[in-house]
Amino acid sequence: MALGTITFTAVAVNRIYSAQPSYVDLVVQCDGGTEFTIERNLVVGTGSVIVRGADHAAATGPDLFHKVDHEPPAGYPLNYTVTVSDGVDTATAYAQAEPIDHGGDWLMPVSRPELGMLITVEKGGAGALQRDLQHSTATVINRSDPVVVSFGRKMWKGTWTLLTLNDDERVKFLQVLLYSHLMFTPRPGFGFEEPIFCVMGEVTEQRVVGWGGETARRWGVEVIQIARPPATYVPPPPQHTWQSRLTEASTWAEVVNSFVDWFDYSGYGDVDSGPVVREVSL
Repeated sequence: MALGTITFTAVAVNRIYSAQPSYVDLVVQCDGGTEFTIERNLVVGTGSVIVRGADHAAATGPDLFHKVDHEPPAGYPLNYTVTVSDGVDTATAYAQAEPIDHGGDWLMPVSRPELGMLITVEKGGAGALQRDLQHSTATVINRSDPVVVSFGRKMWKGTWTLLTLNDDERVKFLQVLLYSHLMFTPRPGFGFEEPIFCVMGEVTEQRVVGWGGETARRWGVEVIQIARPPATYVPPPPQHTWQSRLTEASTWAEVVNSFVDWFDYSGYGDVDSGPVVREVSL
C-alpha cells in the first residue's frame, strides 16, 4: 500500500508566566504511515536535531503520529521536517510554528518537562565561559619551540549566579538539581540561540541578605556544557517498586495520612524514603 498525502501541523502553545512549559504540538497524519521521524532545523547553521521521542517512532494512532517538542529555542520561528515510512516507501513534509515564549529563562531536567521552572539569572550572573583545549605538549632537545598535538577543544564551563525568590522556587530548584542532565532555554537576546544542555556541578546557596527569615536565595552554580542527549534518551527509573513498598509494610492509612502524592511515592520526587536515582553523565 502506497503512502497517502501527509498532513503535518506544528502549533506553538505558550503558557507565559505559568508553572507549565511552553511547547510545540506536532501532529502528522498519513494513510499507510507506520514509522515517523521529525527533525527541527537549528536556528544557527544548516543542521537539524531529531525531536525527542520522534526518531523512527511508531504511529500513536491509526495513520497518526502525535508528539510534543519541549526543547525548541525561545523567540525564533521554528521549522520542522517529518519523514514518514510504511516499511517500504518514504515521504517527507514540512511545517512551521510561531516562536515560543516561556516568560523568562527556563530550566528543566531532560525528558522531565513537568519538573521545569522559570529561573532568574542575576544581572551579570552569566560570567566568563571557559573552553579548555585538549592537547599534549612535548619538549624536543635542541628545538626552541615545543611540539603541541591538539585533540580538539572542549565545550565551555563557567560559574553562573542564579536567583530563587521564595521558598517554593528554592525547593523546586533543589529538586531539579537531583537530575544530572539539564536543559536551560534562555530568553531571546541572552547570547545563546539554541537551548543549552548542561550538568550543574558545585552549587553554593546563600541568602540574599543576612536575615534568617529571608526566603530569596543566591546560587553560585558551576555550569558545564554537554552534548544534547540522544532523541531516544530515557528518564531515570523510579526509586521504588511495588515490592520495595510492600517490604516496608506500610498500611494504606499511613500512606494517605502522609499526604505524599503518587509522583513522590513512586520515588521520582524527593521524599523521606530516599533521593531520586541520579542519571550518569557519559
